[in-house]
Amino acid sequence: MLLTLGMVQGASAQDAIASIRKHYNETKASVDLMMKAYEDRCKSIDETVGEEGWPPAFYETIVMQNLPATGPHKETFRFFYYDYEDYEREGGPVFWRKIHFATVAYNFAAREYYEEYLFDEQGNIQFIYARNSDMDEYTQLDFRFYFDKGKLVHAIIQGRNDIEGDFTSLYTGKNVPSKYKGSLDYYVGYTKRVKNLFDAIDSGEHF
Repeated sequence: MLLTLGMVQGASAQDAIASIRKHYNETKASVDLMMKAYEDRCKSIDETVGEEGWPPAFYETIVMQNLPATGPHKETFRFFYYDYEDYEREGGPVFWRKIHFATVAYNFAAREYYEEYLFDEQGNIQFIYARNSDMDEYTQLDFRFYFDKGKLVHAIIQGRNDIEGDFTSLYTGKNVPSKYKGSLDYYVGYTKRVKNLFDAIDSGEHF
């Protein structure tokens, strides 16, 4: 019975991971089209939406600081969202948005960091990708965390000592080693900040 239960749970986790990867790939494809259109629009003085005809629709926030010891610091947030509408609502149409995908790019001194956060339509975190520089070992680390209904179901951690070199596998599984548990906790906690910032920006949007 325990063996059967374990097999069912394993299959369920694999299904969740496959579904998340599909959602991520579809989202990234849409975002890439949107950003291509955005870049085309920025290059032109007219209102073109680019060759693909995909109109840009996202929030962007940039924070510039001069930090002690590390100097100039730039943090760029981009938020992509689910759009909803209800034309049957009494009093007229109602429109609202929920966070779908967010990217965060920032630096400390010459070190560059990049993160992605993917959400389902209920607002649950599904996937976190992060690339950062480990301050202790001076390596670059890649983290991929998969979640099903808010619970971690899979993690892939890679690293490299040479910024131009290939990544090697450091860990794959669902029980993150204590060495990397602090990073997992940080990114899961940061998810709340990402959602709160999106909600703060979106609350100022009027249709």
